[in-house]
Amino acid sequence: SVKSTGIEGLIGFDLGVSNSWGFRNPYSISITYTKATLDGDANSEDAESIFAGGRDGNYVPYIPKFQGNFTTGFETRKFRAYLSASYISATYTSATNSSSSINPNTGSGDARFGETDSCLIIDISAYYEAFDDCEIFLSINNLFKDKYVASRHPYGARPGAPFLGRVGIQYKF
Repeated sequence: SVKSTGIEGLIGFDLGVSNSWGFRNPYSISITYTKATLDGDANSEDAESIFAGGRDGNYVPYIPKFQGNFTTGFETRKFRAYLSASYISATYTSATNSSSSINPNTGSGDARFGETDSCLIIDISAYYEAFDDCEIFLSINNLFKDKYVASRHPYGARPGAPFLGRVGIQYKF
């Protein structure tokens, strides 16, 4: 069993609209806090289980305590551009809630156990309407090429999203 509580908030506003600037300038901020803990021991005898070594009150693996996002943009009739910053706090990757990479059932080193990294990822995108129903776009994810451990399952440390740039044309029909 798991006890999960939390709170989430989102606020959005548009400075361009509220100030009659002739273009839109939207902003949004969202924040999530989650506390998810085991309600009783959850030790699994399966050495590969993320619940191996779980004890009452330990945090549930892979559920971050804090997540947040800030997004802003600039919009005209033919052009749109956005910047987004997303934060995710570090999480335990097993119910042992240990930072060490030791399997609690075997006592051996095991890269599946430990923590993920906290990360702050910046993304940007821009769109230009070339003609009706057709846009040219550019987007870049993980702009600053941050490297972080996003998961440790199924076979050890796994990286987060890489730097990714895309350019293209999208047509709506």
